[in-house]
Amino acid sequence: MNQQKAMPDGRVWRRIGTEPYIRKDGSETVLVVWETGCAVCGTLIQIRTPVDFSTTKAFLRKHCDAHKKAWRPFNVQKPAC
Repeated sequence: MNQQKAMPDGRVWRRIGTEPYIRKDGSETVLVVWETGCAVCGTLIQIRTPVDFSTTKAFLRKHCDAHKKAWRPFNVQKPAC
């Protein structure tokens, strides 16, 4: 199994292990744990994906919690100056 996933921007996610997971329906599965460095400060960040990670968007994460952009709904208007 591939131990790394390279992204187009040059970041590399490293597979560091697996962990058991219980779905909402009670069935058991396994999640793969990956890590890379924050694009700003280099702090290690982790994501968890299904074993078949071909459709996940988790690899798009680039920043640690301190540097990620705050979530904001798309329909919120900026205040007029």
